[in-house]
Amino acid sequence: MITIENIFKEKYSGQPYIIAEAGVNHNGSVELALELVEAAAKAGADCVKFQAFSASELVTKDAAKANYQIDKTNPQQSQFQMLQQLELDMADFLTLTDHCKKCDIDFMVTPFSIGWARELLNCGLKCFKVSSGHITSIDFLCELASLGLPVILSTGMSSIAEVAAAVNAITEANGQLALLHCVSLYPTPLDKVNLRAMTTLHKQFGLPVGFSDHTVETFTGALATAAGAVIIEKHLTLDNNLPGPDHAASLNPAAFTDYISQIRRAGHIMGDGIKQPANEEIEVRNVARLSLAAACDIVPGTVITERMLTAKRPGTGIPPADKVKVLGQKALRLIEKGQIIDKDCIDCQLYQLSSDN
Repeated sequence: MITIENIFKEKYSGQPYIIAEAGVNHNGSVELALELVEAAAKAGADCVKFQAFSASELVTKDAAKANYQIDKTNPQQSQFQMLQQLELDMADFLTLTDHCKKCDIDFMVTPFSIGWARELLNCGLKCFKVSSGHITSIDFLCELASLGLPVILSTGMSSIAEVAAAVNAITEANGQLALLHCVSLYPTPLDKVNLRAMTTLHKQFGLPVGFSDHTVETFTGALATAAGAVIIEKHLTLDNNLPGPDHAASLNPAAFTDYISQIRRAGHIMGDGIKQPANEEIEVRNVARLSLAAACDIVPGTVITERMLTAKRPGTGIPPADKVKVLGQKALRLIEKGQIIDKDCIDCQLYQLSSDN
């Protein structure tokens, strides 16, 4: 059984799974789509994702476009006409599947209908991605989840109640689910990003969470990593000046490479969360920490009292925290004033000193 955990294996090493969202930035050309696969692999992404839809199934012929789509495409076109020009067929997706294997990058698709989802099973997908626009399409979510693959669900434009309904539908049918915090603005202004919502999703549902990033910045992925994202999705284009609805809100290959580099550095900085000294700290610890030392000359046979003790560097002797175990013990030899007291200086057979000293 394919699970979210074994898809996103990097989750356990502090590195997010990075999806390069090629989306419709191929402009309907499988040749451009193949170049996007290569650009995503070269940038260091774990996965490249496309969208599978038929305009005639998805949208009415007179449906309006969003303002950002009007700004970046022919304003005289309807949404239907725009999407018609951005379709790929099943043969294209099979070609892209093979190319992803050659480029050693995962292939992912967002299906916009259950028919497309069933066809795409022939591509050997590891999971399905669901767009924010489908989050209230409960029947679609149930059917998709019942196909047996894990689901990554974007949550743009959604209230927590709408997310909860979608989560219930998918988990009842399948159980394998990850959520992406998303703001469906293209591009997303920084003051609208609200990365804390990602934490809210994790606390509310106890699921793996990530960030679908629609900003045009290269540092936001690193911030999402620090905030706990195990999946990060970002739009990739070959050229921001190409015609089409999403190119302007995407990163070109150079910027995308920088974006991934910053994410990877953030993952290394975040570490594994275990609080323990690094191996390289031991030398510094021995220099910087304090040890019990003699505040005066202590002759052999003397019972050690509080006034005879002080603490000084280096930290190679008995730590001050173990002082109570030293008080009342007899000096076995002369301990000169200022000398670090170690275990050989005192009769401590009846006492267990700290094991790291």
